[in-house]
Amino acid sequence: MIKISILTVLLFAVTFQLNAAPYFGLRGGISETRLVSKQADVRESETDEMISPFIGYRIEILRVEAEYTYHSEGQYTKPAFDHKSHSFMGNMYLDPMSKSIMHPYINAGAGVTIHQFDAISGSSDNVSAFTWSVGAGFGLELSHNFFMDFGYRFLNMGKPKFEQISYTSKASEAYVGLRFQF
Repeated sequence: MIKISILTVLLFAVTFQLNAAPYFGLRGGISETRLVSKQADVRESETDEMISPFIGYRIEILRVEAEYTYHSEGQYTKPAFDHKSHSFMGNMYLDPMSKSIMHPYINAGAGVTIHQFDAISGSSDNVSAFTWSVGAGFGLELSHNFFMDFGYRFLNMGKPKFEQISYTSKASEAYVGLRFQF
């Protein structure tokens, strides 16, 4: 019985190692960030850039990753302020292995976003908010361990408050990324 248990554990460990791999990468693209406030009758959006380094681990068809995303500064007019954000996310990808060079995936994530508001009149504030995301895309296999990702995701970046006004913050991102898997 003990020999069978040890053999099962060794077989599982070898299988796990063959079908698991760490990875890292960088993605960048455009983001339409929307700030909406019924309280102040504000509904504005800005198209800005986003960049996102990440590290992760692939186990079979599941990828788990930690990611930082920077959304560049957008200028809003009512009231007049600049806004940029920093998101720290944990993401999961359902990424079935396929025999073709194209690997479609879906993803979801959760984390926190730090919103930076800088009013033209001089006041500024940093506000953090719960963030979640959903998306889809595909990885193009350039070599056995090098991928180019193309994707879209929707982020709900919470309800930050600036100068006594609550906003709903959302973003739609289209991105291209490079991923190296060991």
